[in-house]
Amino acid sequence: MNMSSMPVKFTLLICIPVLGFWTDMTTKTWAVNHLGAGRSRVLIRGVLELVYTENRGMVFGLFSQHHFILKQVILAGLTFAAICFLFMFIWRIRKRPFVVLLPFFIILSGALPNFSDRIRFGHVVDFIHIHCFNILDWPFLFNVADIFICAGALLLGSMLLFNKNRVAPEIFS
Repeated sequence: MNMSSMPVKFTLLICIPVLGFWTDMTTKTWAVNHLGAGRSRVLIRGVLELVYTENRGMVFGLFSQHHFILKQVILAGLTFAAICFLFMFIWRIRKRPFVVLLPFFIILSGALPNFSDRIRFGHVVDFIHIHCFNILDWPFLFNVADIFICAGALLLGSMLLFNKNRVAPEIFS
């Protein structure tokens, strides 16, 4: 990649976490203002509902039942360590093609706002609840940042699975 395209590549890549952070924070602010105090909104009956909750645990509410202040410090520390690792890894592979860097920036766009919530509030705001009529009731609530994290991980996984001979050396060499 020539040097003139590097600023364009990183400008585009940096826009992803900036827009991701803004989108997540905007939707969480809406959820706090419109769904607090036990209110909910059905968007698609039997499929999608918005319900405010405060996730004091990890992904999918793991460890949310344990109430001790050290847990919040540990979770914030683990999140901070993961973000630092992600930044260092991105720096290490920064000269790789846009498509190789893309999933890491998508993951970052979800990790940063959830970390911000954890530091500012001691919990992460979740509000999206998925159903599939009477067939499935996804027991976990999530937010837009979680969607970015999962989308980035799925993109990375599919790139490694279906294009491993080309992508894996780009990432791990």
